[in-house]
Amino acid sequence: ARLMATVKELGSAGIGVLMIEHHFNLVVEVCDDVVVLNKGQLLATGTPAEITTHPEVMSVYLGTDVTRCTEVTR
Repeated sequence: ARLMATVKELGSAGIGVLMIEHHFNLVVEVCDDVVVLNKGQLLATGTPAEITTHPEVMSVYLGTDVTRCTEVTR
């Protein structure tokens, strides 16, 4: 929780933060833009809302269970 608060504070102050993270819920909670890689290759870019509904991201990282993806909101 403390890390999320710090990253949000930095963003509010206009400071950009590059976050490399595998915890999907944390990423969509604190990031405005998301870049998703799969095996070192670019898979998708977009907002958290776009990423959570991106078909390839869902298949590779989230599985195909759409309800799980829609639980993450921005």
